[in-house]
Amino acid sequence: MIDAYHDLAHTLSDAARHAPGTQLEDIARAYRSWALAQPHRYQLLFGPPLPGYDAHAQRLVEAAQASMEVPLRVPREAGNPAAAPPAEPLASQLSALAQAHGPGTGTGMALRAIIIWSRLHGLVSLEIAGNFASMGIDAGQIFEAQLATLTA
Repeated sequence: MIDAYHDLAHTLSDAARHAPGTQLEDIARAYRSWALAQPHRYQLLFGPPLPGYDAHAQRLVEAAQASMEVPLRVPREAGNPAAAPPAEPLASQLSALAQAHGPGTGTGMALRAIIIWSRLHGLVSLEIAGNFASMGIDAGQIFEAQLATLTA
C-alpha cells in the first residue's frame, strides 16, 4: 500500500510540472490514468479495508498525505479561486490540514482541494467499478465534463 501511495504521489507530482495553466487538468488526467492502468492498486488504496488494516498507522498516513500534497499545492500556486471559508468545526479541521501541508494554504483553498479530490475520486471509483459502462455511458466524456466544471 505504501508503494502504491508513493507511486501515485510521484505520478501526480510529475503531472504538476507541466504548464501552470494546465496543472489541474494534468493532475486530474494523471490520477485517472494511474487508476485505470492499475485498478488493483487503486482499489487497494481506496476500496474496502483489508483484515487487520489500520488506516491510522503512521506509515500509511504519511504515504497517503504525500499523494494529497499536489492537489493542495497546485490550486494555490495556480491562483485558482478558493472556496468560501466554511463554518466551524470544518474550518478548524481544514486549517489543521492546511498547516500540515505548508504555508499559504488557507481553509478556503484546502476546502477547494478536498472538493476537487472528492469529485475526481468519486468519478474514477465509479468508472473502475464499471458503473458507467453498465449504463452505456462513456466514462471519458463524463470525466472531461467534470474536469471542465472543476477548472472553470
